[in-house]
Amino acid sequence: MNASTLFSTGVFINASSEFSSLVTCGVHQQHICHRSIVNDVLAECQASALQKIDGLLVMENKAPFTLHEPYLMDCREKFLKSYRDARAPILRGGNYQLKPEELIARDPLDQALRYMAIARAYFHGLH
Repeated sequence: MNASTLFSTGVFINASSEFSSLVTCGVHQQHICHRSIVNDVLAECQASALQKIDGLLVMENKAPFTLHEPYLMDCREKFLKSYRDARAPILRGGNYQLKPEELIARDPLDQALRYMAIARAYFHGLH
């Protein structure tokens, strides 16, 4: 006797479960067919999505390129200074005797400010 036995009535009895469950033959086959179709569509979508994500990662990992490196660095420094000046009151906390270098050293977000400044400088000349 198999785990599932087909009786002459067209009903499967699942003998492997603790409680025998009855599933009609037609409904069971349709369920398997629909599950197969859904799994096939999901596999196609997954492959397509992974291909698109890989393409985006390749584009994203390319280094920024410019023919005007000195201009880019000047813009970056200008934007970085404005970002640091905007954060200075927060970092000072009423202590106005701190030097700008000390403020930069105390700022945990300074690296993020650098990224923001280079991104803004890079796209500054595009509009």
